[in-house]
Amino acid sequence: MNDMTVSGRASQPQVQLSNRETEVLALLVKGCSNQQIADCLGIKFYTVSTHVKAIYKKMGVHKRTDAVVEALTGNILAKKLNSNSCFFPLHFPPQFA
Repeated sequence: MNDMTVSGRASQPQVQLSNRETEVLALLVKGCSNQQIADCLGIKFYTVSTHVKAIYKKMGVHKRTDAVVEALTGNILAKKLNSNSCFFPLHFPPQFA
């Protein structure tokens, strides 16, 4: 028998994202493109794409919107950001705020 959440969905194991993946996911939730994320974090576009693919794999999703929904409904960001004060609050350049 599956453990069920309040919403009626089967609960999923805790997603273990790296610190950088958490930053990337937070920017995905804000609606940033891969290029905007790269510019914001000072990394290459290709590196962002690699992080996004790793996030999808760890979260068991195949689309950006699914990753955002899981991040918001599963409280993934809140748990990670609150457990490591260097990520909370995230500071975004003005164009991302």
